[in-house]
Amino acid sequence: AAGIELDEITTTWDKWVTPHEIKTAKGVIAPGNVAAVRFTINGIFNGEIRIQLEHVNRIGEGSAPDWPSGNDNDVYRVDIEGTPSIFQETAFRFTDGSGRDAAAAGCLATGLRALNAVPAVNDLPPGWVTPLDLPLIAGAGTIR
Repeated sequence: AAGIELDEITTTWDKWVTPHEIKTAKGVIAPGNVAAVRFTINGIFNGEIRIQLEHVNRIGEGSAPDWPSGNDNDVYRVDIEGTPSIFQETAFRFTDGSGRDAAAAGCLATGLRALNAVPAVNDLPPGWVTPLDLPLIAGAGTIR
């Protein structure tokens, strides 16, 4: 989509070990165990990282405080550095009183793009389909 062919793709991976106990709804993470992970996928072009996806997962507030994070605990942060640069935080939240957390809301939002793409995919001939083969998948017609 960027119109270049990458020289290579590299990855990095790191973990953060908690110095204190973290209680969660699913159990306790004892001191000395991993409470956060971070990885990157890097697109190398002309010897430089030109495209980078960085993903951070934390368990418990205060985990890996020196790693990048959003302003709230339940947001996804996207930084695009260029001209112009774009810095965005998106909060996925259920407002239906169900008590489901931001992770569940983010998973639902992720799946909706694929679900809403089904009619457009069905209109294509058999074979591999990428997002570049599809029209803009908008929310038109979804309010009932």
